[in-house]
Amino acid sequence: MTVIRKSLRPSVRRLSPARAMIAAAAVCALASPALSQTAEADAPITVELNKLAPNGESCQATIVVRNGGGPLSSLKTDLVMFAPDGIVARRIAVELGPLARNKTFVKAFDIPGTGCDRIGRILLNDVIACADADGAALACLDRVEPTSLSAVTFDK
Repeated sequence: MTVIRKSLRPSVRRLSPARAMIAAAAVCALASPALSQTAEADAPITVELNKLAPNGESCQATIVVRNGGGPLSSLKTDLVMFAPDGIVARRIAVELGPLARNKTFVKAFDIPGTGCDRIGRILLNDVIACADADGAALACLDRVEPTSLSAVTFDK
């Protein structure tokens, strides 16, 4: 009786250099959109307190927002104003959206019933809502980077 023995080693076919390049290009093309979306989802959103100016019995804040990622239909923030002595003076919600991709925006809003001289610090307490262009909820607090050109500190 004759025993036919098959190799246990799987057959490996070697790709020609041209086919290897085509295969590598295909893998890169498929991976590129996913990497791009991940990069956009992690891109910083800088929120700069540019100035505070009196506006009647209120204080008007001017904020410069730079969205380094994909478009956002909403970026609603929870801001807490502290008096110069550190006591909480006011808390407000401010919608900074919509924000286009890779665009800088200037937003102004009033802090009602609070004089600018009564604000020593502004805390970005939370991002209440953040949504992409399709309205899907995103976690954006870690992406937001507050800064200040004003004498008033703006941080999180």
